Amino acid sequence: MPVLISCALFIIAVMCQVGLTLIAGEHIRSMSAAFKKSLVSTDGDDIPGAITPMDFALASVSHSVFGRKPTFDDLDITKYLPTGADTKEEVCCNGAECAALRLTCCDRSDVAIAARTNETAARRHGNHVDKASMLMAMPKSAVEETKPKHVGRSWNEMCYRHHDGMLDCTPPSFLYIDVWDELDSNGDGMWSIEEARADQANLGCRFGVSADEMFRSACHGIEKDAQDTGDNSYTMPLVPVEIEKQHGISREYFDWWKALVVICVAPDLNRCSGLVQSGVFDGAIRMARDAEITRGGVGDLDTALDFCQRMLTRNGICEKTLPVSYQMYRSRLEEKCGAPSYAPAGKYRNPHDKRDAMNIVSVNYSMYDSYLESSSINFQVFMFLILMVWYVSLLSELKAVMALIDFTWNFKVNRHSPCLTPNMEAWVRQNMTGKLEFMGQWMLPAPSTRHQEGEDISERSCHPSELKWVPTQGTFARDQRNLVSDLDNIMVMKSHSRFHSNLCYLMCGIRLLLWLYLQNVGTSLVLYERDYSELLMNAVALAFIFKLPEFLYHLLVPEPTKRNLEGATCEAFSTSLPRRGCFQWLHSPMAWGLTIVPLIVCTIVYYHLAFNTRPFLEALQCACYQQGPSCAVAPKFQKAWWDTYWQGSVDLAKRRASWLQPA
Repeated sequence: MPVLISCALFIIAVMCQVGLTLIAGEHIRSMSAAFKKSLVSTDGDDIPGAITPMDFALASVSHSVFGRKPTFDDLDITKYLPTGADTKEEVCCNGAECAALRLTCCDRSDVAIAARTNETAARRHGNHVDKASMLMAMPKSAVEETKPKHVGRSWNEMCYRHHDGMLDCTPPSFLYIDVWDELDSNGDGMWSIEEARADQANLGCRFGVSADEMFRSACHGIEKDAQDTGDNSYTMPLVPVEIEKQHGISREYFDWWKALVVICVAPDLNRCSGLVQSGVFDGAIRMARDAEITRGGVGDLDTALDFCQRMLTRNGICEKTLPVSYQMYRSRLEEKCGAPSYAPAGKYRNPHDKRDAMNIVSVNYSMYDSYLESSSINFQVFMFLILMVWYVSLLSELKAVMALIDFTWNFKVNRHSPCLTPNMEAWVRQNMTGKLEFMGQWMLPAPSTRHQEGEDISERSCHPSELKWVPTQGTFARDQRNLVSDLDNIMVMKSHSRFHSNLCYLMCGIRLLLWLYLQNVGTSLVLYERDYSELLMNAVALAFIFKLPEFLYHLLVPEPTKRNLEGATCEAFSTSLPRRGCFQWLHSPMAWGLTIVPLIVCTIVYYHLAFNTRPFLEALQCACYQQGPSCAVAPKFQKAWWDTYWQGSVDLAKRRASWLQPA
């Protein structure tokens, strides 16, 4: 009965420990991996999605032994292929519809540009192309000729890290502003609707938004910008008929449209005062002051702020003019950056009029702040201490597991069978013969192979004879007939049965696997948190999980059994653990606690900082603030770029302006 109780207690403890950590651990791993994959993707090797070094090592081994790169069969796109196409071969991609599959984009440099036709026929022709040849099956050799560096962009992630380490955290529409030479494929200085539909550079595949859609968006954006300027100033800018009828856009109007796309990269209207402070609109204010030409009514700091907010507000100019992918980008950005908080950031004065001043409000995002805080030295030291406490408790548990393994391997095994009484054994020997002999041998105890010299192994060692009761130190047994119930005596086990030995081997394996599992999941629970109080609470919860077996023992085991087992021990046995030399030092808890464990914890903290914090802190800084040394869009949010832009747009602004004189 005590053995059955101990087995039941062991099973309950394992189920509780695994159950309490499995749900939380898998949830944390899935949340961490989902956040990483949806925030950053790379040209080359992916940033490790594993939250712990052990997960990363196991994933690397699994990939090298069993894994393989995704093949065409893994992508459910056969429905897009022309009939009879060989799905085993590599394929190249045409158009924005298949960009998310991350396939090589086809070389379309030989595609002929159709002559301009009426709008209905053009739309019909465009729809036919979209339905008939979204994917083009080509031999592998032909795919290699398409310059594989152009791979379809998937906008499931927020940012994209290139081979040179630069981060692109912009909406798809932003990528079009720097590829004029590929948009104007015939080089006549005009981006026409026919060129957009032909898309010789296959920009729809590379950027995830069709060139046709971007062409219409640019035309609509130029018209909307002119209308906004007319509504907020005495200027009514003229829009060429080619743009109104969506036939073509000249280079100078395309450059004019760039400002709208760049400002829309920062989709939070609360950033507008910060953009004013950074000097984004200083050139526009100077243009209105010196050339008497205004853009969106910008003439001072207040009108600049109004113009920026009209663009970035919900259902504003950005959302009305840019493709629907921009709204998806804006929604993902709000999710990744977290809730905003506001704080005063001083006062900014108009560099062209010192009497014009504005109070600036800075915006901080909760997710970025949490990553910034977790990258500080204070947080790293705190995490090191928490992990040290956790790994010291792990060390204590590992020591107990090693002691159990040593006991199971070296303790004497007797010939007792706890499943059979002596009469049952005699019956089995007499009746289970012939064809049933194998079953009888399996049920009967095996001869002992571990015994002291001179011991008669032919004599059966019954279970009661393998226990003895001895007085505790400083006490004496008063009555040998009542040793079992005498609390002044303790139980000493001289040997155990083969069944009990095998049960101990099973427990050793389960406890070792459970230790490895809890070590990894516990580390994940600590690394995932980026808040001091939550981190401390997780450490307390982990300590309780290791104390759970002791709690269950005191709660579930009957009191008579606990009294009999109080102080129980076993006779001395030869150990396999090292007792001298350097191996003894390596086995000692002091060596592990003072050298090995701190090195392991330092490695984990460094891994967490290098792979779980810094890359995503850079991505959040680029996505939320458009800043950072590795952020590709950061130069376009600096005063120098905008001053050059406003200066270059003066001539076009003068030529396209008509004045309405006030009454």
